[in-house]
Amino acid sequence: MAVQFAVGAVTGTILSFEFGILWPRMMGRFGDVFGIGFGIEGWAFFLEAIFIAIYLYGWKRLPPRLHFRLGLSCRPRVCWVLSE
Repeated sequence: MAVQFAVGAVTGTILSFEFGILWPRMMGRFGDVFGIGFGIEGWAFFLEAIFIAIYLYGWKRLPPRLHFRLGLSCRPRVCWVLSE
């Protein structure tokens, strides 16, 4: 899970820079449209980062039941981020 998160963070950062560097005229014209999506993606990324950090940090520190519920709460966020 941590490796997938790290790969997603790197590729998402590169993708946002590629839009601005490789297609500046398109981003100048349609930047308002893409900006909303990138803003939503940013909030989803930070929520995902917080929950994954708690999940991994609490591997042996949280009670098993709470750790399981936290893992279940991460699942819909991951699916939502991947569907964008």
